[in-house]
Amino acid sequence: MIEKEQTKMDIFISWLKKNGAKFPHLYIEKYKKNERGVKTKKTLESNKNIIRIPKKILIYSDMGKQTAWGMQLQKHDEKVSNPDIIYLLLFMVKNLDDERGFYYPYYQTLPQDLSHLPVFWRETDLKHLKGSHIQEVIRERKIEFMKDYKILCRACENFSTMCPVKKFMWTRSIIGSRNFGIFVDNIKQSAMVPFADMLNHSPDVNTKWYYKKNAFLLDSTKSIKEGSEITDTYGIKCNSKYLLYYGFTLHDDSKYRNRVQIKIPQQSKKGLLYKEKSKLIRDTFTCSINGDFGNSEFSSLMRFLRIANSNTEELNSSHVNIARTPFNRRNEIATLMHLASYAKKRLKAYKKTISTSEKELAKHLPYSNAAFAIKLVIGEKKILKNILMFCKTSLDVLLFNRRVSPRKLKNNIEGYILLLKQLK
Repeated sequence: MIEKEQTKMDIFISWLKKNGAKFPHLYIEKYKKNERGVKTKKTLESNKNIIRIPKKILIYSDMGKQTAWGMQLQKHDEKVSNPDIIYLLLFMVKNLDDERGFYYPYYQTLPQDLSHLPVFWRETDLKHLKGSHIQEVIRERKIEFMKDYKILCRACENFSTMCPVKKFMWTRSIIGSRNFGIFVDNIKQSAMVPFADMLNHSPDVNTKWYYKKNAFLLDSTKSIKEGSEITDTYGIKCNSKYLLYYGFTLHDDSKYRNRVQIKIPQQSKKGLLYKEKSKLIRDTFTCSINGDFGNSEFSSLMRFLRIANSNTEELNSSHVNIARTPFNRRNEIATLMHLASYAKKRLKAYKKTISTSEKELAKHLPYSNAAFAIKLVIGEKKILKNILMFCKTSLDVLLFNRRVSPRKLKNNIEGYILLLKQLK
């Protein structure tokens, strides 16, 4: 099996070079469980081109548009969720299994096992996400994929025959996890870039890429030592997005990679006061919150809660249209109690404490689906726990005029606490 995989890789490298690709100082190294990385044979200087993939090797959206299926889809009245990716898929599906096809050496290197992506997870892995909003997101992604598949079956002649559901799900997921957004012929397109799509993500990325002069180019951004891995960035995302699209999570740090989905309703939906509030806010506030309570998302959450908990006098004040800062002591106490009640309810939905989850995490392999799922959930629970601590600390100031120790001034709340002390 190893020899067969190496033969495929050798054929692929020869195909790349034959068609003008250049990466003279780089090589592919196989890791555990079908993982691979690109490394350097020698120390590379900063700001040097290290990969050049010519246009003729790329697969991009317009190529799919020009196929018979692509033309049929353009005339069809139903719309797919992500046209650029779907056009790429239409091109690839036609010749994935054609051994004489131009792109066959490349297709042979694409991983067949995508069990690390959540849309392919079994219940044994999904159960570790209990209580997390990402369970719903994964279900919605599957539904979206199937909706697109059914549209293609209706729009494209013989599509269901040539592309069974299993093949569609694999191809859609491969493209979703490996495509680059580049400008080809002055048009922003999704593109598959052979060899470059083998670069792994790193928050401490050592390259940058761009499209210029009919080629995908990748340059070093710093000196890279011999034997080091060449890395790319998959963009600045939260851990739930990294897990959904690529099947991994990163350690949380000052970049606030962990987020929790907040979906908090108004407490009362009756009476004239509710009607007046509904002119300013919706019935339910939904957003994604990280551990920075000084940012715009958290500010928007607090604004919603202040209006949701306002009385007639507060609702008629000129301050109501802004509400980015507290109305008064009474309203802020109601706001904080509303938020604390919601955070407690959300934490209970996970069924397990942070401590229990951390013990469970230690039983799983570091890079397993279960480990990534548990890490994500722990991150969400920690944010909710921090929200509870934020509410308790703030209420202590408002209700009892207590001093706040420096160790409790986490999550960028220093300015807010100072503001509370001035409320009447």
